[in-house]
Amino acid sequence: MTTYAMNTLHVSAPLAFGTTLISNVVGIAAALLGGLLADRAGRRRIMIWPQVTALLMTYPVFLWIAESRSAFALLGGLDVLTLIGTIPYSAFYVSMAEGLPRNIRGGAFATIYAFAIAIFGGTAQPIVTWLIHLTGSALVPAWYMLFASAAGLFAMLMMPETAPLNFTPNYKRAFVTPRRLP
Repeated sequence: MTTYAMNTLHVSAPLAFGTTLISNVVGIAAALLGGLLADRAGRRRIMIWPQVTALLMTYPVFLWIAESRSAFALLGGLDVLTLIGTIPYSAFYVSMAEGLPRNIRGGAFATIYAFAIAIFGGTAQPIVTWLIHLTGSALVPAWYMLFASAAGLFAMLMMPETAPLNFTPNYKRAFVTPRRLP
């Protein structure tokens, strides 16, 4: 986002870096919220519905950012997308780990995650920058995010619910006091 904000939207460096910083803080809060919600409502629901919402909001938010080129649109739009778009990932990571055999879970999860981040995270910036130069469109990141979000949604739809039925998180059990009958 920093490179996009500076090179395509032509905003100041402090605003571009601030966008990334604030989005990361919002992302951490959203991941924690997503984990809490997944513990209470089940993993699939928390994976799928925010992902659908993020898919529906991505293009309009980027259109707003590209047309207005204001600090409010950049910070506000990306923070809303980050909040909604990050909520599903705590549930997704837990579901993915729970879907792997216990004896290889740690190594397999780490390999899958590292492979995905290296390929998609490592190539996103050069590909998006190249596509912006090729097309001249400031909306290329929206299309890239839509494609990635749609692929993520497809994967989430294929995953089974892994949260146990009638699940009560440990932190809740610790505070429940048994009721005595009169």
